[in-house]
Amino acid sequence: MKARPFTFVAALAVVLIFTLPSCDSGLSGTYKPDGNSLYGNMITSLTFKPGWRVEVLAMGVTQEVPYEREGNKVKIMTEGKSATIFTIDDKGCLDGGEMIGKFCKN
Repeated sequence: MKARPFTFVAALAVVLIFTLPSCDSGLSGTYKPDGNSLYGNMITSLTFKPGWRVEVLAMGVTQEVPYEREGNKVKIMTEGKSATIFTIDDKGCLDGGEMIGKFCKN
């Protein structure tokens, strides 16, 4: 018995509908500093939102900016078109280096 082309296309569409949302490798939740940065904790929290956006709370001011993820690198964009790059460590924390510090999910 031959499968009808419509049946195959419909089955493929159902599979894609349920798997594409899980392909989003964006981050979620709030990350707080571990307290070991060189210049103190100027950034109080990083809260990742849907749509590749992150709320950065720094020195009492909250700013929502876009971010990108490439493998274990997270690039948080600024208005000046530059990016702060964090590395995701083995524990899932975001490591911004000695000056920025490490942020772990609560």
